[in-house]
Amino acid sequence: MHRLWAAHFPTFGKPGLVLIYAGLAAYCGAWFFINNHPAFFVFAYAPWILLSALGLLDTRSERLVRWGLVWLLSNFGCFNAGHVEMAVVLIGGLNLAAVASTLAGCDNVADSARVLGRMAVGTLLFLGLTAPMWLSFLTALDGSYSSHGEVRVFQLSPKALAGAFDDLFYLLLRPNETSDAFAPGTSLLVLAGCSFSMWRWRQLRGEPFFWVNTGAIVLWGGCVFGWVPDSLLATIPFLNRVGHIDADFSYLLAIHLTIQSAYGFK
Repeated sequence: MHRLWAAHFPTFGKPGLVLIYAGLAAYCGAWFFINNHPAFFVFAYAPWILLSALGLLDTRSERLVRWGLVWLLSNFGCFNAGHVEMAVVLIGGLNLAAVASTLAGCDNVADSARVLGRMAVGTLLFLGLTAPMWLSFLTALDGSYSSHGEVRVFQLSPKALAGAFDDLFYLLLRPNETSDAFAPGTSLLVLAGCSFSMWRWRQLRGEPFFWVNTGAIVLWGGCVFGWVPDSLLATIPFLNRVGHIDADFSYLLAIHLTIQSAYGFK
């Protein structure tokens, strides 16, 4: 347990950082963006998915069953928290980060196979546990109608990138007076931490999760701000009909940016 936290989470063993991020959590821009929406609960479950996935996939852990139960509970809770579209994005993205990080630390093919096998078994259990919901959805889909019937992929302009750290920058880009931001963000303190992490990358280059987290920021940031082509996203079934794909991937981006900032303050 000690090794797991120390390897992946920069705040471990540092009371000052823990206090900073405990206080910072209340001011995460995502909370204000979704303060009256069921997505609030989806976002609250999400960090547990990443933590439990890292524990479940750790081949040296002696708590496989315990982490497996936490993983199932957190994924199930996120999926059923009230906003399935966003939940699928968070579940898929955070589990992918955990798999990539664990595979990067594997010494041989056997360990890699064990990691993939654990995730495969967990995924089958999760699909079985949530079957009443997604099977009902697929069954009713053919005879249904909704405003999401057309393929629509909305992305933000790269010039809106600063909004990922404070929604004021999103609001400044609005053509008229409105209180609605384009998407959820984090905070300026997270921006400072992320900047520090890039400045001291040489000190962090030996930490695999730092690079996996950096890659996740580039990938999900591209889905939000357009350097991942919208034509590519338009080929993904179901996701291509959500419409607000920029906002959904912003929640995933907010989590990875917050982790990245902790590396900067470490």
